[in-house]
Amino acid sequence: MNTKVLPGSKLIKIDIDDSYERMSWLSRAFNFVWIMIATLLPYNLSHTLLIQSKKAEIIKIYSTQYRALEEMYTFKGGSIKGWGRFFDFIWLTQRNPRALRNRLKLFEKILEDEILQRHSSEKEVRVLSLGSGSARGVVESIANMKKKNIPVKALLIDKDINAIQYSRQLSKYFDVHDNIDQRQIRIEDSYEDIKAFNPDIIEMVGILDYFKDEQVARILNNIFDTIKPGVTLITANINKNLEERFVTKTVRWKMIHRRPKEFYNVLCQTKFKDHFDIIYEPLMVHGVVRIMK
Repeated sequence: MNTKVLPGSKLIKIDIDDSYERMSWLSRAFNFVWIMIATLLPYNLSHTLLIQSKKAEIIKIYSTQYRALEEMYTFKGGSIKGWGRFFDFIWLTQRNPRALRNRLKLFEKILEDEILQRHSSEKEVRVLSLGSGSARGVVESIANMKKKNIPVKALLIDKDINAIQYSRQLSKYFDVHDNIDQRQIRIEDSYEDIKAFNPDIIEMVGILDYFKDEQVARILNNIFDTIKPGVTLITANINKNLEERFVTKTVRWKMIHRRPKEFYNVLCQTKFKDHFDIIYEPLMVHGVVRIMK
């Protein structure tokens, strides 16, 4: 991982590897104008503009759910011929969808690095996913480890039965279904399951964006009290950005956006305060946090 330190902080970094999606100056200028127009329009007009893309319409309908994320994760560009494909390309190459795909890459890099560090011939590495959704990052990482003959066992926990069923299908597609168990339960009720599973790594990427500061501290402290020393927790933060108002107003996808130093300060109020670092993808929308007990 090739990182540089964000000015003014020793613990907040940016991963600058070439594998991430970036935006040219031209695309940045277009992004600014397009989002400003879409944000300033009355909701009905902005919504009409949005749903010219069927993929964007699905994202709006399923905002906050796994299916909306999957539309952005799996977007590959391709032909822009035709009205619908043109608007698919417009909406899914804005800053937030690009940054979301970057977050997936960054998360997988960190997760696989943690798995490789913990691998031994004596036992499997155990990964617990809280609020797992589609669990694409976990599933793809386990598939990559399987190619290296590294055994990984995962438990996916989510309150949404549809997300559980989708992640089961995804694990079968990647031929890692024997490595994965699923359980339908809320995070707030999962602490006994965490203890029983005895994970080496816990991931809850994208979950804390929906909780207020005091709720984040409470959840992290409860996890701290549940896990053994040496366990790594991987979570994430969404930064304030140009598209925030549009995503909230028109897409109706409400999240709590925190600047890097704001999120850093939240983490400092938890029992993990001395053992974490935050790494952002190059567009500086999403940061992935690696925390060690």
